[in-house]
Amino acid sequence: MTKRGSRRLLRVLLPLALTGCVVPGGIFFPKFSTEERQSRTNTGESVPDFIVAGQATRADVLLTLGEPDGTTEGDEQFVYTQIQGHGGVYFIGGGGQGATAQGGEAEFERRTYRRLVILFDDAGLVKNSRVEVASCISGNQQNCIDVAGRDLARIGTGEPSLADALVHGHAFDPARWVPGVRGFEKMEVGSWGLQVKGTLVVGEASVLFFSSEAGGSAAPLVNVANSQIAEVRIDKLGRNRALVLKRATGTYETFSIGGVLVDRQAIEAAAELIEAARKAAGAIAP
Repeated sequence: MTKRGSRRLLRVLLPLALTGCVVPGGIFFPKFSTEERQSRTNTGESVPDFIVAGQATRADVLLTLGEPDGTTEGDEQFVYTQIQGHGGVYFIGGGGQGATAQGGEAEFERRTYRRLVILFDDAGLVKNSRVEVASCISGNQQNCIDVAGRDLARIGTGEPSLADALVHGHAFDPARWVPGVRGFEKMEVGSWGLQVKGTLVVGEASVLFFSSEAGGSAAPLVNVANSQIAEVRIDKLGRNRALVLKRATGTYETFSIGGVLVDRQAIEAAAELIEAARKAAGAIAP
C-alpha cells in the first residue's frame, strides 16, 4: 500500500474506531497518541548541543545518551531513534476474508521517526551528525526508518575526500544542501533557513555532498549509496527548482544548484545522472 493510500485508509478507519464500531468480521478500537515502548526519550528534533564535531567523543555520547539503538561495524556510527505515535486504530478480527480471516488483530497508526545518526573518526571523535525524520503508517515499513540503523552502510577509513570523488564523479558547484526538508513539500516560513554551501558529486557508487564553508568537515556531509535511492525528483516553486532524493528508508535529501539564481539546467542534468546511476545499481523502484 502506498503512503497516500495508507493515510486515506486511516482517515476512514479512525471515525469507526472512536465509536468502538463493530463491522463484519471484527471491531475497531482507538489507539491514542503515545511514545512507543521501543522509543528513546532523551533525543529530540535536532542534534544535542554537546555533540560537536572534533570535540565530543564516543565516550561522551555513551555517558550522556546511553547505549545506542544500533551501530554499524566497529561502532563507527551510533543510532538513537525516537518514535512518536499520533494515534490510530486497532482492528480485532474474528474471521472472514482478508488478513484477519483466521482471527487476530491489525494496527494502523501514523508515526513520526526521528533518528539521530552520529559518525565517529578513527580516534573516537565525532566527525559529523544529523537527525533524519520520516513519517509512516505502522504496517507500511517501506516508508519507516529502521530503528537500529541496519540500512546504514559502513563508511570506513576509506571515506572519499572531494578530490577522490571528483576522479570518478560528476561535480556540481556551487551547490547547497538543505537538511531536514523534503523539497518544496509542506514548506514553512524559515524551513529553508539552514543551507550548507558546497559541492554535489554524482559518483559511480553514491551521491556525495561536501561542505565548502570554513570549518567544514573534509568528509562528505551526505553520502547516499545509489542502490539506496528510491526516487529522484525535481520540485518546482515559481522559477525555483530543488533536487530531491528519497532514500529507501523514506528519508529525504534536498539540494539546490547555482549561485544567486538557480541553475535549472544543472539540476536537470544532475537528476538524469542520479536516475541512471540508481538504476544501474539496481535500486528499488519508487
